[in-house]
Amino acid sequence: MPIRWVQGDIFLSNAQTLAHGVNCRGRMGAGIALEIRNRFPEMHREYRRRCHHGELAPGSYFLWKESAPWILNLATQDEIGKARFEYVREVLENVAGHYRDEGILSLAMPRIAAGLGGLNWSEVRNLIEGILGVLPLPVVVYGEFLEGIAADEPCLEDHEEVSAGVGPVIFGRGGDPRWRVFSNFSPTPIVIEGRDYPTVEHYYQASKASTDWEHELIRAARSPKEAKLLGCRVQLRPDWENVKVNLMRTGLLAKFRQHPRCRALLLETGDVPIHEVSPGDNEWGRINGSGRDLLGRLLVEVRAILRREDLGDDPESAP
Repeated sequence: MPIRWVQGDIFLSNAQTLAHGVNCRGRMGAGIALEIRNRFPEMHREYRRRCHHGELAPGSYFLWKESAPWILNLATQDEIGKARFEYVREVLENVAGHYRDEGILSLAMPRIAAGLGGLNWSEVRNLIEGILGVLPLPVVVYGEFLEGIAADEPCLEDHEEVSAGVGPVIFGRGGDPRWRVFSNFSPTPIVIEGRDYPTVEHYYQASKASTDWEHELIRAARSPKEAKLLGCRVQLRPDWENVKVNLMRTGLLAKFRQHPRCRALLLETGDVPIHEVSPGDNEWGRINGSGRDLLGRLLVEVRAILRREDLGDDPESAP
């Protein structure tokens, strides 16, 4: 799929994943990297930890999925300001070989390894085009950063299977009824840390509570709708914004691991995007085709985890 070369504010991109070049010394002190550090402090802390423990080598990558967009850290430099052409080639080839397994659906990146990295941009551009430009993956490269200006991006929501005649999975209002089970309101009970929850919605909303009695009140709600209403009224735990995506992932993993029918249906979707149509929530779903679509993105991620488990890779610990 041809790469789209644009100018504008990369932080206004609609891409699912934002990639940028990093060093292996744990420093994000300038340019796009500094802005990413400021916007995604939890990701930055994990990046520093990995660097300090020697877990990020030149030519490898670190993908952070606990935010929207996902952040793909490309190790193009060993030391600060010393990118190497062979590291760029290796990390791009790693991305090309693993993007499907990682659940990456679309990618936006700035001029990696040039500028502060010190490499010739035209040579790096040719490398990007030769490795990523042949993939059935939408990639947008921001050649110049223009703060506050949205670039003229192509449609990044639906990747190659759409062009092959297989559309994305749509559930929610007006969606295909066979995907209804993907909703958090679906009556699929789950057990997490010894507690029973009638739905994922019950678990997610109860997890907002800062006290155990409020947690139990929401867990006992008569319906997911009632659980959601109660969740909107409780005093939020102080770390809620930092943990909510991870908690939703935990609930979804429990659901699809504990219900074989749901698991089989999710895996049946192949590699196409998954979207929830929501009448009033453009953070977890989409309204009129736009929104952060966090639930759909997490379902794609969970699908990739389940697929790796079926292949016999070491699974994450089940919740």
